Amino acid sequence: MLNYLGNGRYRTSKSIKFVGVNVPAGFHTDLASTPRILWNIFPPFGKYEKAAIIHDYLYHFGIGTKKEADHKFLKGMKILGVPFWKRQMMHKAVRIFGKGNF
Repeated sequence: MLNYLGNGRYRTSKSIKFVGVNVPAGFHTDLASTPRILWNIFPPFGKYEKAAIIHDYLYHFGIGTKKEADHKFLKGMKILGVPFWKRQMMHKAVRIFGKGNF
């Protein structure tokens, strides 16, 4: 599903449809944008990978509102089975620190 491009960047090798969002093949993402110091707890990849790709796509193109994009990230993590505490912390982080084209 992903090709590694180097420098923490990936490209989707096929389109992804999840939580009502269609991400085309070829989209570039860094997955979950967590500071390196937190990678032991919140690595950029993992169970929440698909939700992170959707979130990056919505942020990149400024689709909907920031709040809606962050909510889809939260909803996606829940569907993917990310533990409650982890999805709550990651959601709070994007609500506070997330920056996109909004």
